[in-house]
Parts: sequence; structure tokens; C-alpha cells
Amino acid sequence: EQREAVKAGARGARGSASTRGDDEDLDGCGDDPGVARGVRRASDPVRDESAACKCTMKCGVFVPPERAEKFPVLYCLGGLTASDVNWATKVSTAQQAASDLGVMLVFPDTSPREGAPDAEHPLLGYGASYYVDATEEPYATNYQMCTYVTTELPSVIEANFPADSSRRSICGHSMGGHGALVCYLRAPYGYYASCSAFAPVSNPSAIPLPAPAWRAFAAYLGGGGDAADEDAPWRSAWRAYDACELVKTYDKGPIKIKVDQGKDDPKLEVLGPRRLVPAADANKLVELDYSERDGYDHELAHFVASFAADHVKYHAAFLSSS
Repeated sequence: EQREAVKAGARGARGSASTRGDDEDLDGCGDDPGVARGVRRASDPVRDESAACKCTMKCGVFVPPERAEKFPVLYCLGGLTASDVNWATKVSTAQQAASDLGVMLVFPDTSPREGAPDAEHPLLGYGASYYVDATEEPYATNYQMCTYVTTELPSVIEANFPADSSRRSICGHSMGGHGALVCYLRAPYGYYASCSAFAPVSNPSAIPLPAPAWRAFAAYLGGGGDAADEDAPWRSAWRAYDACELVKTYDKGPIKIKVDQGKDDPKLEVLGPRRLVPAADANKLVELDYSERDGYDHELAHFVASFAADHVKYHAAFLSSS
């Protein structure tokens, strides 16, 4: 059943992005004039029955139009309240660069949409997984997103698309930037050729409310008391999904990470990306390319779209040599 569902979404995918979704933040992008010429969009997403999340998951897939036996793959993780459609419809510059460079793009959904009920709070539940493997109910059964993104989804893509299983990279925006960093740093060395992030949630275990990540981590991983000691038992579970903490303790082979941040981002303080700089400086194995962009805020369709081609080119260089 999984293979048939994936094939149904994959038909006619070459030179197109499978992008339909139900995110509330589309802003009429179904008629987005910024979609690159020659980049077509199929009407159906790719769906698979996830063993990790115990429900149907979906993603968009862009396959370059050029014929190739196998393409390297860049996984693009979406931000808070997004779905599988936001990257594909608002960041056409990524698809155009991927088309030019022969890179397949995969746009996973940002959470399960079945099983665990959606939360009453708008920044919890659907569209707000933070890419963790939840341990607390009602989320533990379905919200196994770190496992899904790093293990299960690549297997699905590589079994059903012309994807090179030896060449994969990962990037993301905001919550998805956090997910990309965490998945990259937790994965076996060399599993991903490269990693980059736009305005990532970077230190969620140390930036308390009103930071949305604090609320989400408390719901998915437990703990979160404001007056808790630094050695509170739940903090170790949180630090396992905290990019700054993972950079500090990283002890595998040498790596490079690229991060772009809008200097006028109103979320800058709750995201905490500047904290990555001293964390990386203290670890000789981690080389961080951190840039703040004047005049840019947080938005996917403006900030990310302006620099997405640079990121695709960055990943393509690593993917071509891996």
C-alpha cells in the first residue's frame, strides 16, 4: 500500500514539484507569480504510510527535468505552522537553482496530521512538531519526526524516485532550521553531505517562554518548569534536540554548517541563532558560516527566497563531491 501511494504521487513528477497541502499561511500562493518559469507543480503530494509516525505522512518532491540515472537529494524542512507546500510554492528560487544544478528537493510535512489530536494552542500540534521524537502523550505515539525525517523518509524517496542514496543534504527555515541542524548533528557522520539553516530555532532548552519552542518541548518531551535547576532530569532530554548543545558536545568528524539570519527579524531573540557562534568557536570540529542579512526579516517568501539559490549551490558543491 505504501509503494502504491507513493507511486500515485510520483507519476509525472519529473520537472515538477508535488505540492498540494492545507497550510493556513499560503497567502494565495496557488497563483504565485514568483514560481520560476518552467517549474511545473503537480496537483497531488506524495503520501506514505509511516511506521514511525503511525499515520499517513505526505511530502512534496521536485525532480529536475534533466534525465539522470540518480539525483542527489536536498531535504527542505518547513517552519512553525507550515506544511509540505510552503517551500515549494513560496521559494521558487530553490527549485530553479535545483533544476539548474540537478538536485532533487523534498519538502516534508511539518508534523503528523492524524492520530494525536491537534492542540488548542495554535503553536502546538499540527504544523508544530519541532522535529523531535516525542515521549509524552498524546504525542508520543505519532510525533516521531526525527526518526521519520532521518530514517524513514529517505528510504521512501530512494525507493520510489531517482534518488542517490549516497548523496543527501538537509536544510530548513525557522523551526525547520532547528530540525535540519538537529537531524544533521544527531545523524551518523557522513549520513548528510551538508547542512544549512535560515533563522533557526537554535537554543530551545535555554530560552524560556514566551519562546514557542519552550512550550512545545514541554508538551512533547516533558518538564519545562521555569524555576527548574540546570541539572533537572528533563533538561538532558531537551538538550538532545538543541542545536547549540549538540554543537558543544559534537565529537564526530569535522563538519561545516551554513546559517543565514535576517538582521531585522523580530523573532531574533527567541530564536537565539547568535548563540551558535560561541558554541561553534569552542568546538574545533565545527566550522560555522554565520551571516546576518541587513534589511531582511523572517519571512519565507522574502528572506529565504532571496538566499535560497545560494544555499542550493552550497549543498550542490558538497553533494557533487560526496
